Amino acid sequence: MKHRFAFLLAEFLYLRLETITTHIEHSFRNSNDEVFLFVGKPVNSPHESQRNENIVFNLARSNQFDGILIFKNTLTPYHGQAKLDHYLKDFDSNKIVSIGERSENYSSVCLDNYHSIQLTTNHLIDHGLKRFMYIGGPLTNQDAKDRFEGLQAFLRELDIQLLDSFEGDFSYEFGFKIVNEICLNKQPLPEAFICANDEMAIGAYNALISHHIKVPHEVKLVGFDDNERGRLIEVPLTTINQGFINMVDSSLDIIRKGKFDNIVLPGELVIRESCGCTSPIKAASEEYFEKKVYIEKYQQLHHTLMDNLELQAQLSYTNDLDQLGKQLKALLGHYQGFEFHICLMDDTSAQIGNPLEFYFPTKMKCFLSLINGQFYENIEFDTKNILPNVIKEETSNRVFYVYPLRVEDVSFGYIVCNTSTAKDRRFVSLKDLLNISLNRIKMQKEIESYKLELENLSFKDSLTRSYNHRGFIHFSEPQFRESISKGLKPALLYGDVDYLKLINDTYGHFSGDIIIAAASDLLNQFFPHDIVARIGGDEFIVFIKDFSQYNELSLEATLNEMMKQKNVELNQDFNFNMSFGLCVYDSSKHQHLEEMIREADNLLYERRKVSHHYDMKPKISR
Repeated sequence: MKHRFAFLLAEFLYLRLETITTHIEHSFRNSNDEVFLFVGKPVNSPHESQRNENIVFNLARSNQFDGILIFKNTLTPYHGQAKLDHYLKDFDSNKIVSIGERSENYSSVCLDNYHSIQLTTNHLIDHGLKRFMYIGGPLTNQDAKDRFEGLQAFLRELDIQLLDSFEGDFSYEFGFKIVNEICLNKQPLPEAFICANDEMAIGAYNALISHHIKVPHEVKLVGFDDNERGRLIEVPLTTINQGFINMVDSSLDIIRKGKFDNIVLPGELVIRESCGCTSPIKAASEEYFEKKVYIEKYQQLHHTLMDNLELQAQLSYTNDLDQLGKQLKALLGHYQGFEFHICLMDDTSAQIGNPLEFYFPTKMKCFLSLINGQFYENIEFDTKNILPNVIKEETSNRVFYVYPLRVEDVSFGYIVCNTSTAKDRRFVSLKDLLNISLNRIKMQKEIESYKLELENLSFKDSLTRSYNHRGFIHFSEPQFRESISKGLKPALLYGDVDYLKLINDTYGHFSGDIIIAAASDLLNQFFPHDIVARIGGDEFIVFIKDFSQYNELSLEATLNEMMKQKNVELNQDFNFNMSFGLCVYDSSKHQHLEEMIREADNLLYERRKVSHHYDMKPKISR
């Protein structure tokens, strides 16, 4: 039976993604299950930008999964339990398992941090060492707290005191900083540094090397976690392997049984050279192995750098989605083993606001997918499926990594990839460049929108919102040519408001503005599909695209009737009236729009000299 599992984890300083991806892939290698790893940041991070990354967890919250496995120690290093619970509130607690840290609210599988750190310490004591300094993690983190308390208890039993201890943040930088300061201040060095994780141990190692202090000959060093970097430094780290494969397998067993459980697994001591032990492999082929590893690493980094530079160069000037798609296809089609799926919102972007409450739209578009060198484009799908079904059918992959696509508090969607792509350094660059490109496209759209708005403002009369003279010419000229080319019968209606100056002088310009606005409303109401403009103080002009649908006499009668009705609506002490001149297109006389405008203006002038309608003069009373 096929199941769907979701893993929630954060990319954090002390837990590199590559440390667990291989183990998860291993656990599901012979399975038909569907696995999604939603990769965010600590849920209660003090950095707003990191918190916004966690909109990706809402994809898991809004979908049906048979089990949710959370790497809690990566998600809550800043006391984020309440916010984590908010993300998990929609799930059945029997389907949730915390990996790596015990939880009171749901089942857990975690490492025995308390006793595991005693394994490395006991190994150092077996070397005859007693003078130790400890570089620990933040005591707000349960892992760090358990490791420190376990170390203290073990040393108390042996009547050994730490020379010093330092509360850190699990980062490489902290390990380097502490040991560098000790060396600069010429403090007595311990016989060994015991570190609460490998990242700080590597930082400590590089600080010692920078002061020409040899490891392990002058100072021993041990870490915790067994990450890849600790294995690849010149003097590989003795450390503790957390047994992620066993943790994941045990978590899946709990979910399948559907019963609450808390399992504690022992750590495994991994002996390498930083503690002073000699590796038989290194003794046999040290020089060859070292050169091979570093040559391969150098070559890989060199190719990655070249690819990243090419990506950056090509994507730096992308201004629309079509161009972005073409460039990605040209650049990435030859990437061996690369598989990704860029899923975007139909509206391109959305404000995040509160990341806890952010939801992706129910429909998404798979903008671009790459599977085995084959591209797939613009496939609409239900967001609850994470990916289009046709994509799932095409790929042999069953473990997917999901990352948000966003810049600051703006979300564009998300990107999904397979395990090998998630580990590829080029993918990190691709993800970052995608965010930059999508943000540039968003900004370009906003600029175009602002330009259009400014253009509209430059074409519109500020009082009436009808077109001004500039707008009238801009839109009427091409419409005039189009009407003629289609054999239509264009016309121009030129009009002005009667006695506007008298109304302004008697009742004030506010009353005059009411009349101007009324004239604009009337003309736009009568000619909703034509071009109405106010081209002067009291002057209006209408370009009628096809006059064949009108009769001149009925047009005049209808306009007079509408003006009477408008006077009733206005209920002023004066009447609102307009006079008009009408020019209908005649191919023998009119080659240009300007000729029709002049003729309509002259007809208006002549008409006003002859007479007004019975009701044209204002009723001015005090």
